[in-house]
Amino acid sequence: GLEAAAVLAMTLPVALVGFSEPVALRRRIAYGLAACLLGAAAIATFRKSGLLAPLAAVLVLVCLAPRRIPRLAPLAILVALVLPFTSFQALGSVTGQLDANNLDVPTVGARVADYNAIRPDFLSHPLLGSGFGSYEHATNPSENRILDSDLLLRLVEVGTLGLAAFLGLAMTVTWVGARVARGPDPARRPVGVAVAAGAVAF
Repeated sequence: GLEAAAVLAMTLPVALVGFSEPVALRRRIAYGLAACLLGAAAIATFRKSGLLAPLAAVLVLVCLAPRRIPRLAPLAILVALVLPFTSFQALGSVTGQLDANNLDVPTVGARVADYNAIRPDFLSHPLLGSGFGSYEHATNPSENRILDSDLLLRLVEVGTLGLAAFLGLAMTVTWVGARVARGPDPARRPVGVAVAAGAVAF
């Protein structure tokens, strides 16, 4: 579910930018339908990321291209009316997970315990890690627990430097997309907005 939510959230900005472009009505409708389907599908994964990642992408779109927001207003109204029905109660489930009262559930406690669980592995190789693929739960389930955070897994396997490089890739894509979005070429600006928003969703 998490991988599906990530892919859908990274794709959503393409549809939103396409919808906000001055294109033929038929193409705008197609982009609008695609955006609705991608947003509903992300929430239907029942993952918190299925709501938060698309919202992060939309926030980037608002920051980088505020003039597009009035053009997105009809789509926002449509989504607000249709989403509760199309997401098959997933929206209520996802927003319920964000309730402060639900932060004391066992799954959250298990994720917090992951930090202590990886401490010995991390401290033995803090800079470069123990090697990519070395922390395999499937091949060594008695010693390695399943880590719910991919960043913790990267920290153990490739260390602080590897994790910084991994995060640097996403930040570089965001930075380049933002530069293109604010650049002088109006034909490339939509691509820059979509790329930056997709990278932030990632």
